[in-house]
Amino acid sequence: EEKLTCLIKSLPKRLRRQLVPVPDTVKQLLPKIVERESQQAPFWKSLCDVLSSFLGEVVKPSDFDLSGLPEHLRMRVELVDEKGVAVQSSRDLAALQQAQRASALQALPVATSAKPAAYDWTRTSMDTWDIEAFPKSVVELRGGVRMNMYPTLFVVKEKIATGLVDHEALGEQLFRRGMTALLSKIERREIRSQIQFLPQWTTSSLWLSDRFAGDRLKDLVGDLIARLAFIDTNWASEQVASVFRTKVEYEICRLKRIERVAGAAAEIGRWLPKFAEANHKVRSLLEKTPATWSENVRSIREQIAALFHESLSYQVPWCYVREIPRYLQATAVRLDRLKSVGHLKDLAIDAMASNYWKDYVTRVASLQPSPTTLQSVPGGTELRLEPTGPLLEYRWLIEELRVSIYAQQLGTRVSVSPKRLDKLKEQLPE
Repeated sequence: EEKLTCLIKSLPKRLRRQLVPVPDTVKQLLPKIVERESQQAPFWKSLCDVLSSFLGEVVKPSDFDLSGLPEHLRMRVELVDEKGVAVQSSRDLAALQQAQRASALQALPVATSAKPAAYDWTRTSMDTWDIEAFPKSVVELRGGVRMNMYPTLFVVKEKIATGLVDHEALGEQLFRRGMTALLSKIERREIRSQIQFLPQWTTSSLWLSDRFAGDRLKDLVGDLIARLAFIDTNWASEQVASVFRTKVEYEICRLKRIERVAGAAAEIGRWLPKFAEANHKVRSLLEKTPATWSENVRSIREQIAALFHESLSYQVPWCYVREIPRYLQATAVRLDRLKSVGHLKDLAIDAMASNYWKDYVTRVASLQPSPTTLQSVPGGTELRLEPTGPLLEYRWLIEELRVSIYAQQLGTRVSVSPKRLDKLKEQLPE
């Protein structure tokens, strides 16, 4: 009864206000939940089903805010050894599992340190793609247990090498990043010759200097050209496509390579000046913001940092990347209007998009590999697993919603509304 009371009080206001007075509602609902428990129904399913039936609308586990739930009302889980002796306990199952996984993986390298050398696709440094067939997974005996491991590519500075990770999605993302870097390296001469003739290159470099210092802009543009020329050749696709893994496919993708590179460079040439100009406009406006706008500015900087994440060079579908100038233009409109609407009203206007963004960030955080997995990757502590599928669509619909809120005159790439976002949100896994 106490737990049910706390959980109902943690619901969003739109749901909670339909359940007052809470004590009376608890007394009414408790027998139904106890009845389901006697049938061995899972707690959260029982709770959500009973509340959904009572309210006449769907209630999901994600609707509850568990941050304020007292410790004694959280399920306590014990880990026992093969003799049934408790060795550890926690009220956070995910943390307990992660700790044990980390402990188990620490013992693995001793048993398998020499194993990777046995594969014919092992490479310590790559300047071309000479692997006949690069498998998506292999099975290895580690610590007496057969485990699926995922061959991938590691990029350390300008060095590219093969390796193994124990996380499938991370392996696929690292492989995509590595193949983009490898193709950019292989075609470096042709790509750099295209870059020097891009329209407004000098001006764009200056206007993006706060984001890409030194040669980083050339690296970004080079990777984008390589990706559009050889990997993501369907520029309208909204999904992250699989990357080829055989030598035959590699040779096929490089047919007419000069024409491919030139076509990709022309596409980048149309996009880059708009990207640079929009960034320069936003930066100029941010430099003039008063201290009273601190919360507004923090929100805007968080949005921009996500737009400039390094994954846009190798992971984010081009149909989204090419819209970033428009997203920045909408942000500039927001900053312009802050003077007239005031910082408090602006925060109120932004609340809807901000709530969707917080939900997205939480979902992405739940997808991240364990720290032990990331530590096994060179530079892995700074890596972030990027979304795919519906969650990817959800992420970029939030940007379109911001455009519709602040700069309707710019138009949106697709029709967007809170209703559409809510519908897509319901399809996402909890």
